[in-house]
Amino acid sequence: MSFKHSHYLLAFLFLSSCGGGGGGGSSPSTPSAPLPSVTLSTSNSSVPTGQSTTLTWSSSNANSCSASGSWSGTKATSGSEEVSNIDYGSNTFSLSCTGAGGSSSASLTVSGTQAYDATAFVGSGSKVYKGFLIEKLDEYCASVATVEFELKGSSDASALMFSNASTDELQYICYYNTGDDAENPPTGISLSGQRLEFFEGESSISLPITADNLNGIEGIYLNTSIDIDPYNYEPQSLEELEQFTADLALDFQFTDEGGSPFDAFAYPDLQMAVYATPNSSPTDNTSSFIGYSEMSGSNYVILFLAEKELWESSPKTGEGDIFATNFAGLDLFASYQSLVSLIPNEYGFKVSTESYTSSDHILNTTYQGATLQGSRKANRILASDNSTWNECYHAFKYLFNSDVDSYQRFFLKMDTNLSGFSPCNNIVTAVNNYELFFFYPDGSGLIGFKLNGYDGGIEGQTNIRLFFNND
Repeated sequence: MSFKHSHYLLAFLFLSSCGGGGGGGSSPSTPSAPLPSVTLSTSNSSVPTGQSTTLTWSSSNANSCSASGSWSGTKATSGSEEVSNIDYGSNTFSLSCTGAGGSSSASLTVSGTQAYDATAFVGSGSKVYKGFLIEKLDEYCASVATVEFELKGSSDASALMFSNASTDELQYICYYNTGDDAENPPTGISLSGQRLEFFEGESSISLPITADNLNGIEGIYLNTSIDIDPYNYEPQSLEELEQFTADLALDFQFTDEGGSPFDAFAYPDLQMAVYATPNSSPTDNTSSFIGYSEMSGSNYVILFLAEKELWESSPKTGEGDIFATNFAGLDLFASYQSLVSLIPNEYGFKVSTESYTSSDHILNTTYQGATLQGSRKANRILASDNSTWNECYHAFKYLFNSDVDSYQRFFLKMDTNLSGFSPCNNIVTAVNNYELFFFYPDGSGLIGFKLNGYDGGIEGQTNIRLFFNND
């Protein structure tokens, strides 16, 4: 190309770019600003309820960021932050960053699992529990109250709180009519049949709570909390099950005003260690709490609570549910601010349908004889293989007052003293070592305790006994 042709070409390009020569061209656009990019990560995507996780994020081409979902507020364009009090279930964390090129966002989910302590069984909501509050009062009586508590997580998810409490049944297990004449025949140990008197239109009576909490013991006897999801955890030993311990403190306030139909001694202030049975899934309704404590003097208190839904969805158990089953189980020992101890029993029992009659004993005119009357014969068995160890070593008496609405269906277990070496064909000369049992709401096992102090027995210390179908 000649210089002349080059000159014309340059002139054309110049005129075109300037709009000369009648051309209508436009200037090229300014390149767009890049869209921001955002990354967001967590130190742990599965965290026990109430605990924390650390979020880390970074961005490019952004000049501001804001958080939403399970966290909030303005955030730097990069950084990290510890987020505490993870709720049960899904916790979604989102971060949106804005720059000259627009906005971009990132999200992640942290799963709040159940912590391995008493707070596990309510999560971020609330549940109603129903059960028994039993206090050994003196040498011959114990109060048996049916109670209902609503439990919910505290604001910081560190404990369960009792938001409501009520009672709808109160009986006593005592020696009744210990005379031996026709007008006052002995009845031995039995339930009183006493019911609460309700005000018009009411089906229960509120229990006034002044202070309460149910705390897991992590941090007291353990260096750290127990970060285990009980739904996916299979304990390999009783020692691992013993970690399901919590400390219960519950104070009631009663006054004598208004003619209250119950007394404070039947609803004592509680301070005890409780054993929490684990659920199999977040929607399972079989969690329960079992505990006891020594009170002043010879008194002791037993508490059993299971989810109300379980009580109401299960058929009420009766005497027939105890027959022909090999039961073996555990002794549960507990003390406040300490892990429970679970110790296997070497012996169990098997109850037959055969009853003791007056011809089977020489106790007809005593409360012991009246207590034994109508009870069922039971063998002592070896828990290892269910073989009979002692025939007719025990007696089981069903204590129930025929009210179909009552949850108070108890068994009185006794040991028998026999006159010879062929137990089931010999005379019972005495009964002792009383224990009181009731079925777990779904009938899967028995919960009981030593009824110390009756019949001149040892006062004071008792312990929980848990028995299961050993077949």
